[in-house]
Amino acid sequence: MKNDYPQNDNQYEEVKVKDVSGNATDGYGITRDDGWSFYVPKDSKIKPEVGMLARFYGKGIGYTVRGLFLDGQKVFYKTDAEEKIEHQKWCDDENRKKKDDYENNKADYDLRYDKLPLVFRQRLDKFRNTNPDFRWKYEPYELFCIEQAVIFAEHFKTPLVLKQWKELDYKSQKKALPELSDDHSGNTFSCAYGLAHTYLTNPELVVKMHGALTTLVGCEEYGCPHPKINEKGEK
Repeated sequence: MKNDYPQNDNQYEEVKVKDVSGNATDGYGITRDDGWSFYVPKDSKIKPEVGMLARFYGKGIGYTVRGLFLDGQKVFYKTDAEEKIEHQKWCDDENRKKKDDYENNKADYDLRYDKLPLVFRQRLDKFRNTNPDFRWKYEPYELFCIEQAVIFAEHFKTPLVLKQWKELDYKSQKKALPELSDDHSGNTFSCAYGLAHTYLTNPELVVKMHGALTTLVGCEEYGCPHPKINEKGEK
């Protein structure tokens, strides 16, 4: 049977469709025979069915799927070059939005900065001085974590009480501390708790702790300076 596979593109994997859910109105969810799931858009001309051979184009699990074929018939497809161009456009648009948001809210960010305890202002200064783009790129995220950390520390006052609160379920945490933001992700909560605990135990280390997003974007990108270590393990 004739297929629509592109020529000279070997960056793909093939799996069988194990299960299908959804409908043509909302789109389909397919479960692969390796356990991973994927959403097939509602505008797909190919209706997924159990047993079909699904070919996914891209670098693999954890990366963007730039192409999907079912039994050789194209659902959607972009070349690697087209995907890179589209991704860069998305990044440029997101950065433009971040810059606009920063400019529109800069006065508010400055006021919030001025209200922070000294070590937390010094922490933000570290990032600002290292990365000239830190303020518009990452400061809103870091500032949110810091403000929550200050609230945690000032409310619970001791590391032990803070730790006991952290181990509660969310409903109990919120009841004990109504100022706990509903906007937390796992990462922001973990960072805020870590900063609060450090502030209550070794406040001078608050400045030295990694930035809130360094696990995702890296220290160099975030503006999180650390002593360089040579091949002998010396600073």
